[in-house]
Amino acid sequence: MATNIERIRALESRATVVEKRLAMVEATLTQVMSRVSTVEGATIALAARVTALEAPLPPAATLLSGAAGDGVADGSFGAWRGSPVQVAGTWNDSFEGQTELWTIQPGSEYGSWTGPLDIAIGAIYKDRGESWANAASGVYDARWVQSICAIRSRRGSAPTYIRFAHEFNGNWVPWSVLGTEAASFVAAWKRFAAIARREFPEARLVFCPNDGTSSSLNLDWRTCFPGATHVDVLGVDSYNQYPWVNTAVGFTLKINRGDTLGAPTGIEQHRLFAETAGLPFAVCEWSSNAGMGDAPEYMRQFRAWLDANKGAGPGKVVYEVLFNVSAGFSQFQVYPVTKQPQAAAVYRDLW
Repeated sequence: MATNIERIRALESRATVVEKRLAMVEATLTQVMSRVSTVEGATIALAARVTALEAPLPPAATLLSGAAGDGVADGSFGAWRGSPVQVAGTWNDSFEGQTELWTIQPGSEYGSWTGPLDIAIGAIYKDRGESWANAASGVYDARWVQSICAIRSRRGSAPTYIRFAHEFNGNWVPWSVLGTEAASFVAAWKRFAAIARREFPEARLVFCPNDGTSSSLNLDWRTCFPGATHVDVLGVDSYNQYPWVNTAVGFTLKINRGDTLGAPTGIEQHRLFAETAGLPFAVCEWSSNAGMGDAPEYMRQFRAWLDANKGAGPGKVVYEVLFNVSAGFSQFQVYPVTKQPQAAAVYRDLW
C-alpha cells in the first residue's frame, strides 16, 4: 500500500513538472506570436511607404488656356494658334437654355467635347417676373435641379465649371442684383450650391462678377460673395475696354483699378480678392475691343500677367477663356477673321 502511494505521489510530482513546462512553452509561444505580429505590422507599413514612393508624382499645376466661339469645338482655332484649346467656354443662359442646354446636346457644338468646359447657365429672369427674394425661398429650386442633372448626364466625369449668375453686377443681364437684393442673392446662391453639390458633386462652381459694376445697381459686389465654402473658383469677365489700353503702364493701371465703393475692378484686384478668400482664380471671358483700336501690347501684357500668376492654390490662375464669338461680337474676334490683326498676331505667337 505504501509503495502504491509513493508511486502516485511520484506521478503527481512529474505531472506538476510537465504542467509547468507546458506553461513555459505557452508563454514562449505567446511572445513569439507577438513578435510575429509586430514584424507583420512593420512589413505592412514598409510596403505602404514603398507604394507611396513608387506612385507617380501629380503633374505640376499648369494654366488651362482656352477659348469660346469660332473654331474651338472643331479644333481649327487650336490649330491656328499652334496649341490645343484646353478649356472651352459656352453659354446656355436664357430661360429655356438653362434646362435645354442646347450647346451640349448630342450633335451640337460641344455635344462631344470631353475636355474641361466652362458653362454659363444664367440664374433668374426678372423680365419674366422672377426675383431674388423668391429664389432665396426656393421657388426656382426645381428648375435648377433639372439644369444641374441635365449637365451631369451630358458631361459625366468630364471637368465642368458652372458659372451661375455670371456678371450679376451688370444691368444688362436679367439676373442683375441691386444693392438691396444682395442678401437674397447670397441665400439663393447657397441654395443653388447645395443643389449642385448634391446632384453633380464633381462640378466646380464659379462665382464670376463682371470687372465693372453698373452704377444704377448701387451695389458693392463683394456683399454678394457667399463665402468660400459655397464656391470652388472665383472668376471675372474682363475686356480691354472702358478703359481701353495699349501700353504697359496703362495695363498695370487697368488691372489694379477699384470702383467708387472700393470693390475690385481690375483683374489683379479680383485675383487678390480670390487669394484672400482662399480660392483659385479664373478669367472666364476676356479679349480686346477692336472697335477702340488694335492692341498688341495689351495681349503681351495679359500673357505676362497670366504667366506670373498661373498655378494652383489661392489666387492662382487655373484657367482663362478668350472670347472669340463672331455672332454680334466680331470686334473681339481674333480668328478666323479679325479687326485687330496686330493683337491677333501677338496672341497667336504667345499662346
